[in-house]
Amino acid sequence: MLEIISAAQKSAVFSDVNTSELPALLTALHPVVRSFRKGEILVMAGYTVQEMGLILAGEANAIQLNAAGDALSVATLRTGDVFGDILAASKNAHSPVTVQAVTQCRVAFVRHSAIFTPLGHLHSAQCTLLQSMMRSAADKYFAQQLRMSILAEKTLRAKLLHWVAAQGGNPVALPPRAQLEAYLGCERAALCRVLSQMKN
Repeated sequence: MLEIISAAQKSAVFSDVNTSELPALLTALHPVVRSFRKGEILVMAGYTVQEMGLILAGEANAIQLNAAGDALSVATLRTGDVFGDILAASKNAHSPVTVQAVTQCRVAFVRHSAIFTPLGHLHSAQCTLLQSMMRSAADKYFAQQLRMSILAEKTLRAKLLHWVAAQGGNPVALPPRAQLEAYLGCERAALCRVLSQMKN
């Protein structure tokens, strides 16, 4: 349980829960811990999802296929990150993404039904959890909307300028090239060429 508590404290979904109530809340949710080898599938796109996953250790990628059948990395998940949380409130709980282990992973799974079952004396902590889940879902929605608007740009230069403008900082720190090319849905050679042109 200590491993789950430690990861939950880093999570946007659990971090607002009072520290003194967190262990009891997690115990009441009856999490099940599973281990995955590198390359194994945690969740398959199109399949019904009835659990929220909390990454305890390791790294995983959320992958989505575009119309051409190309795999696009939607998000990188690390310790404290969750997946399947948005589907908790969905009537059609089919995962839009495949989640695959990039390294060996340990994940705590909590059934959606447990999250919504009244917990009596933990009412306050449960309400905080649900509020955090709603906020997290909204953040993910707007992040996805931003990415869709960026990918809709006609040129890679326009996509990159749109992304830079959305960061709001000056100067903007670029993420690792592999991460940026996955986000923009482009090849590294093309990205390097555009970045070089923009520097000149």
